[in-house]
This record gives sequence, C-alpha cells and structure tokens, in this order.
Amino acid sequence: MAKSDRTVVSSAEDLEKIFKPEITGGYIADRITMPRPGDGGKAVLILHSKGEDGQLGVVHIVRNEKMKTGEASFMSVAEYDHPEVEMQMGLGESLKNSIKRMCNSEGWKISDLPGKIVHITANYYTGEKAPKCSQCYGKGCAACENTGNSTVFNVRARHDLMSPTKNVKGKVADEF
Repeated sequence: MAKSDRTVVSSAEDLEKIFKPEITGGYIADRITMPRPGDGGKAVLILHSKGEDGQLGVVHIVRNEKMKTGEASFMSVAEYDHPEVEMQMGLGESLKNSIKRMCNSEGWKISDLPGKIVHITANYYTGEKAPKCSQCYGKGCAACENTGNSTVFNVRARHDLMSPTKNVKGKVADEF
C-alpha cells in the first residue's frame, strides 16, 4: 500500500491558488432566502446597489451567457433583523410588478427605494392561467409543495418600521 503525505496549507498565497478566485475586483453577496407561502413573510431594508465603478443605483443587472435569459436583475437588501449583512434579491416578474404597485400607491419613484423598509409575502398563483412551477413544470415537487404552481410575491411598505428617529441596528431608515 502506498504511503500518503498530509500537508496543511496555511499561507495566503497557497490558499489563493487552491480556491482560484474567478471573480476579481467585484463583490457578490449571498442571495436572500425569499419567503414561502404561509410563513408570514419577511421585512427587508432596501440598500443602494454599487457598480464596479463605485456608482450607486437601485438595481444592478448581471449579464452571463450561462443564465437562461442571458441576464438577471437584482436589488441589494438586508433583512430587518440583520441589517449589517448585505444580500442580493433576484427580481422576478411578480416581484417587479409588486414593487411598481407599491411605489405607485405610496407616491414613490423607484429611485426613492434605498433606505425604505418593505414587507415581502408569498402566495401561490391560482387560476387557470397560473404559471407553473419552474422546478417541476406543474407536476408537483418540494419547491412548490406539490401544488405545481409558481410563487407570486407581494410587497408593501412598513411605515411602522420607518421613522426619522428610529435607527435600524446601525442603518437609519428614511424619514417620512
């Protein structure tokens, strides 16, 4: 039987070689876990998205040929209970439409969103023309809890969590 050697890698240079970082100069945050139907939803603080050039915006678009559509849009957010951790929230069609409805009802522009706290809830699409689950295409799976239906997200402003005097664990929410 052959004898094996074991070496512990401790230098930063050797670790960099092992992990071979493919992304340089950019920062990718974890994706937020979206609420599931029936779980009560989730309050999030909308943050500015930062471009590679340091420019601030509301949404950032990631282009990658490996994606189904070639690109996807994201918002930077933090969970209300953990505002120190920046996360990425993918903007599917139902989420975009719900954000537009909320902005219209609140009289906000999309550019006003950073600093706002919103509550996101989830429900299953219902009806004859309901889109099918993207995981099982309507057959039923764990992702859709065997309903076969896709999830729709609803967003509403949380005025009770936004106050000019309220400091949200290190980040100040917008004034109303």
